[in-house]
Amino acid sequence: MSNQLENTSDIFLNYLTIERGFAANTLESYSRDLFQYLDFLNNQSISTFEQITANLKNIT
Repeated sequence: MSNQLENTSDIFLNYLTIERGFAANTLESYSRDLFQYLDFLNNQSISTFEQITANLKNIT
């Protein structure tokens, strides 16, 4: 998994914890969903935000 995507995910989850005060169960759900998505991206050999954007453009 890309350090860029993983680091950004960690920052996002910390933001939800510290700034937004989300409940533990909510954070657990967000974290599980986010890391499932990151695993999917990894399986597709997508490791940067630029690659995500390029793939989204190909969908439309």
